Amino acid sequence: MNLRNYALGLGMAVALAIPAYAGEKEAMALRNAPPIAAYEEQVNETNAARGVKLAQQESYIGRIQRTMRWSPLIEAVEKRYDADKGTLAAVVMNESYGNPVMPNSRGDGGLGLVHFQPPTARAYGLKIHGKTTGAYKDHKNGKSIEQMLKNCQYSVPCAAQYDDRAHLLRNLDATMRLIREGRERHGSWDAGIRYINWPAGKNYVNRIKDFRAKYNSSTWRDKAERDFEQRNKMDFDDYLDLSQDRMVNWGLDEYKQLGKVPANAKAQAILAANKGKTAPVAAKKDKAIAKVLPEDRTGDGIKSWIISKINGQ
Repeated sequence: MNLRNYALGLGMAVALAIPAYAGEKEAMALRNAPPIAAYEEQVNETNAARGVKLAQQESYIGRIQRTMRWSPLIEAVEKRYDADKGTLAAVVMNESYGNPVMPNSRGDGGLGLVHFQPPTARAYGLKIHGKTTGAYKDHKNGKSIEQMLKNCQYSVPCAAQYDDRAHLLRNLDATMRLIREGRERHGSWDAGIRYINWPAGKNYVNRIKDFRAKYNSSTWRDKAERDFEQRNKMDFDDYLDLSQDRMVNWGLDEYKQLGKVPANAKAQAILAANKGKTAPVAAKKDKAIAKVLPEDRTGDGIKSWIISKINGQ
């Protein structure tokens, strides 16, 4: 995920979203980060699962095996934002194959279960490691991330001390806030998914839907289980338990107490009133919705960068 995708994800309403926020308190929930505890080891980390063999990461089975390790966190976040089951898991399968310490393969600063570029991470309240130029492709920051991960020996708890994108729950919650914002701005969960990578259009949405169907399928989960047990002298359920029991270390119990995020009633009313209207009316709708959604707090000169890109400069 990068800032250009994030900017384009706002559509032509980006430039309209930048002026001062109108002040509706209910809209702030989508951009403000909720209180999520730092990693704290309550259940001991174990080496019992070290050395296990998983299916090739680009395969359906490999993505499912890796992503299911984090299912208690994923399900809690989906429930909080009232998302369709498996939507967030599917995004994880697409973005990182379920590996939270695998940075963007282009080395341009993306990191996390869902890859956030530095400016987008900051916009959604995530602390990032190292300096950043503010560009959506920041290879210097990418090198800084790679060195940090090596120093941490690719330990997720260690990386999370330096960068919130490696904090499993903070990363997932920020992703769902982004998707919910896209939904409330454009009126559907499909639009919310597309918000992550707007230029990819329907292809991205269809890809996520395909992953979601596979993740939710008992047939594919059975395939993932059989594959794992053919590769390892260990039950797949036991392997998942070793990972899932540690989810309390990421603040899962406290997170569940936060409750659901209410829908933005004003944005929904505007969308309903303009359903099926012509393009000029739709443009007015975007202006109206921009006023009841949070302001774009990217900072570091990113606002002017977004404007220049939209204006073709």
